[in-house]
Amino acid sequence: MFRLPKAGGAPEKVLFPKLISWTDSETDGIKYYSGIATYEKVFQFSENPVTAGNKIYLDLGEVAKVADVWINEEHLGISWTKPHRFDITGILKQGENNIRVEVGNTWSNRLTGDALTGEKFTNTNMKSTIIPAPTMETGDQTRYPWAKVPLIESGLLEPVTIQITTPTVIHN
Repeated sequence: MFRLPKAGGAPEKVLFPKLISWTDSETDGIKYYSGIATYEKVFQFSENPVTAGNKIYLDLGEVAKVADVWINEEHLGISWTKPHRFDITGILKQGENNIRVEVGNTWSNRLTGDALTGEKFTNTNMKSTIIPAPTMETGDQTRYPWAKVPLIESGLLEPVTIQITTPTVIHN
């Protein structure tokens, strides 16, 4: 389940058959969404998570931009760079588990979306729809209309996995 705050023309709840960037959605309210969205899933874990010496990790795979993560209502932390990996040894249980991931992106996609669609979901004190963008070679400022700014990949992307590691003794 994927939930968005009721804002910016986005539906409140969406069921994605697979994880995609919000920018790949056919729904403008998702495609141009900027803010925090929540992913929730109940899943079954059939293995016995308590095996001597094993470590169990949740790996979010690709995240665009920042993720705040919970397993079974236990807060794991925030991740903004690879690896998006959390130690869930002692948190994951055999049987039913739940995961909640809140992902946030920047305001850029909403501003681009408003410029492309003519919507007014943003309320800024900007006098124009032009943003400065530095030119690295010269240090000069080049201005781009928001409608020309490419969308920034956003969301929780595949694959999300549980990894079990077994320690190996190299030398005794």
